[in-house]
Amino acid sequence: MQDYFWLDVSPHSTNSLTTRLIENAFANVSGLQGMKRQLSDEPLPNITADYARAVTQNLAFDHPSYAISEQLINQLEMSRALIISTPVHNLGVPASLKLWLDYVLRSQRTFTSGSEGKVGLLADRPTIIIVKSGSRIVNNSRQQDFFTPYLTFALNIMGINQLSFVYLQGFDVNIEEQNAVQQKIQLFLQRLL
Repeated sequence: MQDYFWLDVSPHSTNSLTTRLIENAFANVSGLQGMKRQLSDEPLPNITADYARAVTQNLAFDHPSYAISEQLINQLEMSRALIISTPVHNLGVPASLKLWLDYVLRSQRTFTSGSEGKVGLLADRPTIIIVKSGSRIVNNSRQQDFFTPYLTFALNIMGINQLSFVYLQGFDVNIEEQNAVQQKIQLFLQRLL
């Protein structure tokens, strides 16, 4: 079991502000072991007809069509905590994050459906989502926040409910805001020790 799984969604890879802040926080907290997946460096392939057929026909979990999905779900299952660093693209989750969700949200594997709705099959875990947006999406009367409710619902479906969102809003995030976000990440990491 690993301490964390870090899903980095930024297309800027190691040059992104959120990545730098998380790495700085890690530098101040030692002893954690985990895994990072950088979606811009390891892009996921689009959903294929074979995968869609496997899902709709409820094929066995070890079917070859599920290989990518199983790998991604295993990364989640093998971690005690989840870190997601992501931008907001066009009012919602980036396409690469949506594709990741399409692979990990799997009926009978990460959730079940019944008369009471969807029930998550993954163990709950502390999760921090560091969100970078070019404009203000929280407490903005002129722009609705589609990002937070969608990602909350998607993670909750799988059983991941301990969510903490941290926002870097606007193109020019001042140093005080950056330090405050880094401190929140560091506190999250310290709780994992």
